[in-house]
Amino acid sequence: MSYLIALVMILFVTLYPLPANMNPMKWSRLHNSLFIALSRPAFLMALMLIMTNMWLGHFALLKSFFGANFWVPLARLSYLVYLVFPIVTASLISSMSMSLFLDYYTMFYLLTFAMLGNYVFAFFSHLVTEGPLSALVMHLTNFRPYTEDKQALKSGKLVEAAISPAYTPVHEN
Repeated sequence: MSYLIALVMILFVTLYPLPANMNPMKWSRLHNSLFIALSRPAFLMALMLIMTNMWLGHFALLKSFFGANFWVPLARLSYLVYLVFPIVTASLISSMSMSLFLDYYTMFYLLTFAMLGNYVFAFFSHLVTEGPLSALVMHLTNFRPYTEDKQALKSGKLVEAAISPAYTPVHEN
């Protein structure tokens, strides 16, 4: 039942303003202000309702979709996208020759371009800076990734580390 409520809220917030986008004067200032003030919290509450249900074990199909391995590269780039977003957005806005009085479709295309540009810029930033620096830190600190810890746990080396305080993990080549 809760997934239906969340789906209806998301569809309402997404599809309700379409007539106003085609004719902006159709809505009064009060109608417009109320929708702007209430639509974003309603959309976020619907997303939180979906996430809470997935956390409680419902929506197994949706949970397995979002837990798939093809999301891993995007998840790793998400923090870099957060960092480069102001740079890309400021570059996009400052390169425009006109003011930001744009229609709905132009805003959609600009948002799509900005998001794709953010991910491309974040990817190249990762290749140039974050990737080499994290590899250097992992090499200098002898840090083992999680998969190596699971293999060491199966072989009993982590048990030896827990018993002997003088044990220091070293990569074996």
